[in-house]
Amino acid sequence: MPASETAPKKPAESLTTRYRKLLWGIRQDQAKLLRLVEITSSRVQNALQLSKEKAQGLGKHTEGPTATRLKKEARCLRRELKVLQQLTKDLEACHHTWLTLQKPKVAPSEAAQKQAKGGSTILVIDDDRITSKSIEHFLRQKHYTVMAIRDAEEGLEKAFSLKPDLILLDIMMPGMNGYQFLDHMKQDERTEKIPVIILSSLSRESDILEGLEKGAVDYIVKPYSPQVLMSKVAKILSIET
Repeated sequence: MPASETAPKKPAESLTTRYRKLLWGIRQDQAKLLRLVEITSSRVQNALQLSKEKAQGLGKHTEGPTATRLKKEARCLRRELKVLQQLTKDLEACHHTWLTLQKPKVAPSEAAQKQAKGGSTILVIDDDRITSKSIEHFLRQKHYTVMAIRDAEEGLEKAFSLKPDLILLDIMMPGMNGYQFLDHMKQDERTEKIPVIILSSLSRESDILEGLEKGAVDYIVKPYSPQVLMSKVAKILSIET
């Protein structure tokens, strides 16, 4: 390359893109920390129960180094358990705050109308029949109106005509893939504001970031947890499970 020529500069990321990446990273860290706290709490509770059983085995009136050690151990475990329980509450409150900041504001009258019609409408787009059926099953249990489509092109047409409250989207599909689907729907005023949760077996950071950058509100890696999915759906739609 001649000295006078310079390599083209990579376009700077928009504030929205950087915000989405940062927010996704924070949510992931919170989820990991919350899970770690839950596991630690469970282990502390087990250790506390074991300590109580050992103390009971010694008898109520037994004194000595072993009994003293067990009592001290139980006191320490109870203190640690209280700290972990408070940490769990703080993390859950923080997680709820982030979801509230992201959540689009819906007029009370509009929300009331949706509930009067029998709940929110969710469009599931996934070419895997088993996955699609399982997602549909869990959503119907929560009284959502569900339409499942196994083709992205048809799913896009349904999104234009149905205008669902939420879309659950796979990435790897024959023909149009999930990323292309997002490009089309976010460029159309009829669907640009519909929230999308991606459910995909693609787990690389680059895949996840691409989905978020294209407008998805969340990204769940398969195999998914039904409880986690239902919780995220309920929070996004502002409907209690």
